[in-house]
Amino acid sequence: MLKEYPELRSQNLRTKIYKETIQLITTHNEDRIHAILHFSTNILSFVILSVWVIKNFLFLTHGFENSYIT
Repeated sequence: MLKEYPELRSQNLRTKIYKETIQLITTHNEDRIHAILHFSTNILSFVILSVWVIKNFLFLTHGFENSYIT
């Protein structure tokens, strides 16, 4: 009976370490997913703003020449 106790204790310790490792990996993966989503959102915002700026620049430089004011 005394010999089984250290084994049980080490088994419990291994189980706790395993569960904590899985939790840390899950948290790390969630953080990575959030970082990727933030990065892709920033890229999309940059593209939208760039297109808007170029469109307005072209309209201001060439748009008045081609517009018909009646």
